[in-house]
Amino acid sequence: AFSQILENHDLAIDQIEEILEKMSLIASLDMQRKYLKYYNVSYVLVFLNLKKIEINNLRCIIIGAKRKMNSADIKRLLILTKEKIEK
Repeated sequence: AFSQILENHDLAIDQIEEILEKMSLIASLDMQRKYLKYYNVSYVLVFLNLKKIEINNLRCIIIGAKRKMNSADIKRLLILTKEKIEK
């Protein structure tokens, strides 16, 4: 993620924010898979980060629906992993 940002130093702030949010989601999902068998503070932090992303996605859906945006435009605004996009 950081290499993408450094290579494309002319990115807008919202594009940088989107890259960082996606990397945060991927890192959280990786940590969840790796440490699922252990109950420790990292599991709670992963859960909270995933809930934050879920709330942001719900906010995008609600605002998009209220503004009568089409579903393709709303989907573009969501923070999803590539696995979720392909399904």
